Amino acid sequence: MPIPTSITQPMKRTLFTCLLVFFALCCFSQQRIPWAEGRPLTWKNFEPRKDQGFGYRALTFSGIRYNVTTEEGMIEIDIECYFIPSKSWVQKGFEKDYLLHHEQLHFDITELHARKMRKAMAEYEMPIGEFMDRKLAKELEEVYDSIYEEMVAMQTQYDKETDHSLKREAQQKWEERVASSLAQLQEFASSGQ
Repeated sequence: MPIPTSITQPMKRTLFTCLLVFFALCCFSQQRIPWAEGRPLTWKNFEPRKDQGFGYRALTFSGIRYNVTTEEGMIEIDIECYFIPSKSWVQKGFEKDYLLHHEQLHFDITELHARKMRKAMAEYEMPIGEFMDRKLAKELEEVYDSIYEEMVAMQTQYDKETDHSLKREAQQKWEERVASSLAQLQEFASSGQ
């Protein structure tokens, strides 16, 4: 039997599915802190670490997941913005307020994009028959992927423009920008449960 020299489309899908399941098991089996208004992160939510030569003083591991369920024949979409303490860390000796505010804003940027997802995905909450007839599952994935990529780009831009919290004036502008954007999408806020 010949050994395949390239990965076929079905093999790619299988590999992607396996990686997705592995990622989900790794991330979702761990404690998650949901984003909640008025409940900011504290340094107790971060693992203390020695300097490991990364060049960063702290790291926030946050993300967004969505789950599609049916209730009384209707499609319901639950979107969660979360923080994983066991994958988030701060370098010992750098537990400073300005750095914590920087890390909190990473979590807030994640929540901002969770709100954008809730707004965009609200139109997909419909009778299950219509959802299936219109074959909307793939479209829903594309909405998620697009907004998630937008979030990653914004996180990168935020770190670049603030030099990872060192440019205080830029940090302040970002805090105002994100707070304004969150307020505009308040009706799509996380419940924080």
